[in-house]
Amino acid sequence: ILRIPNGELVVGTTDGLHFIDIDKQHVTLLQRAENDPHSISHNFIWDLFLDSQQNLWVATRNGINRITLPNKEIKRFHEGERMETRNLPHEIRTVNEDNEGNIWFGSMDGVHRLTPASGQLIYFRHDPQDDKSIGAKPAWAIHVDKLGEIWVGTDHGGLNRYDKAHNNFTRYKHDSANPGSISS
Repeated sequence: ILRIPNGELVVGTTDGLHFIDIDKQHVTLLQRAENDPHSISHNFIWDLFLDSQQNLWVATRNGINRITLPNKEIKRFHEGERMETRNLPHEIRTVNEDNEGNIWFGSMDGVHRLTPASGQLIYFRHDPQDDKSIGAKPAWAIHVDKLGEIWVGTDHGGLNRYDKAHNNFTRYKHDSANPGSISS
């Protein structure tokens, strides 16, 4: 649930995207339409995020959608869409924006960084042989803190901090021998 600049509440559900005008007591429902590329890519909504350019990002079971406000024009980025470095993953779980305007999203496959201006998509995958790779897949949460640090919560791969200077991650995992370590 989030409030967009025109005052509407936006609610993502398993049945689509609801825009609620509280003052007028009116609800507009956006749903996937089979043959309409200008509809959302899936009705099951995992996450919503409003970026610094006032675009609404909608993470779904079939890709991510960018909705340009206030006209609500929809651009789908969905499974199999060829971007600069690889195909986009299927199920997007979380979305956030870094201080440089890049859109980060976590999927069942890992972490992805989209540069909206160029369309470049960078994929950060878990590599069991590389302790500086993302700790695991899937990525369930992405947070950008006050200092601009990017934090990623993974499934059994701990909490991961992105190191921009080296383009890799530092993992913080539970250590049963250390009572001061992060819990699992």
